Amino acid sequence: MQKALITGAGGFIGSHLTEALVRKGYDVRAFIHYNSFNFWGWLDSCEPEIKNSLDVFAGDKYLAKSFPVVFVLMRIISIKNIRRNLLCIL
Repeated sequence: MQKALITGAGGFIGSHLTEALVRKGYDVRAFIHYNSFNFWGWLDSCEPEIKNSLDVFAGDKYLAKSFPVVFVLMRIISIKNIRRNLLCIL
């Protein structure tokens, strides 16, 4: 079984990638943004069999070393202000 680590798994794209990889038989570890409500973002809307097969973490950079595949999908800029944020990066 292939293993994959997905950062930003609670986001729209990350949750869909997570669901697709689980359905393909991947052993998925999902990193989500920590919150005190135990809210998993878009992953909360996944079917129970998908959610029950996940290992969800609020973050542990050392865990990433044990994965041959890492998808980095966490958002570091605001989608709402993407043009302004990209200009700041340039």
